[in-house]
Amino acid sequence: MKRILFSAMAAIGLSLFSNNVDARSWRINSKPEAKANFLSIEKATSSSDVLNGDTLYLDPGCLLTSSQQVRKSVTIIGTGYNLKNVTEETLINLHITSSNVKIEGCYLNSLYIYGGKGISNIVIERCKVVGSINLGDSYTTINNIKINSCYISGELIHERGTVLDVDISNCIIKGRIDNFSYSTFTNNTILCSKKGALLTNIQNSKISNNIILNTSTEYATDGDQQTDSYSNYTIANVSVSDNNTITNNVLSTDASHAFADHPDNKFIGAKPEDVFTMQGTEEERYRLKADSPAKGYGYNGCDCGAYDGMFPYVVSGHPHFLPYVENAVVSDRPIDGKINVKLKIKVQNE
Repeated sequence: MKRILFSAMAAIGLSLFSNNVDARSWRINSKPEAKANFLSIEKATSSSDVLNGDTLYLDPGCLLTSSQQVRKSVTIIGTGYNLKNVTEETLINLHITSSNVKIEGCYLNSLYIYGGKGISNIVIERCKVVGSINLGDSYTTINNIKINSCYISGELIHERGTVLDVDISNCIIKGRIDNFSYSTFTNNTILCSKKGALLTNIQNSKISNNIILNTSTEYATDGDQQTDSYSNYTIANVSVSDNNTITNNVLSTDASHAFADHPDNKFIGAKPEDVFTMQGTEEERYRLKADSPAKGYGYNGCDCGAYDGMFPYVVSGHPHFLPYVENAVVSDRPIDGKINVKLKIKVQNE
């Protein structure tokens, strides 16, 4: 019954995205008995049947544990990650080596964007990344990367090569961010307990409307002498010479360590319980409490953090316009040879 239900949902989803007659849609499912078009993303993007501009839909429960390389300019749409009840997971180590790729609503182990030529126009949206996002290698030039409304448990790192114009907005990030230039960081919720700054080696970039909290309870030392709490270590590059614009952020940095070059931030020594409700799932708990210092503090009066701004964070990463089962009630016994099933189905229309 579950297989019939999800097949029906997939059919509805495919019909909603079939306006472009030139592009084609393909189903991905790792189980042969599901009779999908392909068993993996790797096989789909290596096939001559799949063309640039096509869309790949991941079935619920499609478990891809091996590394998957995206070799063509395609859109890949998962089913979200539903942190309320993660029973159906799509776990992927995803390597993007082509331009013009969009990944939406996927549950990923890790994400790598690299290749021996210029890569541009990559959108990562409404995904959960269990590990890290790594951009670039020695031979890569990357340009115009958008990472919106994602839950990232690990680090966001530019390793090597040239990476320009990265837009990171409305994400919940639990690791540090390192080595970015000419990029924007807007309306993110960044929490980590690292012994050191959470944003490091950031230059020529705009950092605004974020909540950046170092939750470490340990202290830095200068030789044998204790200096200050690691909670004061949020943004490493704060001088005018780094050409960063840092405004309207709420930081765990206390007032005595405020950045003289960037006074338009709240340096309050904030802790998570000062800012968030801390209730619900691991993503819902980062909604703002009624008296949060992040309320209305963002540029143009919006709230700081992931749940406001241009791309408000969507719980469970439900993709745009794709129907999903919010609630299912199945009777525990048949009546007149029939099983009563009640479904509540929603469509994520924002």
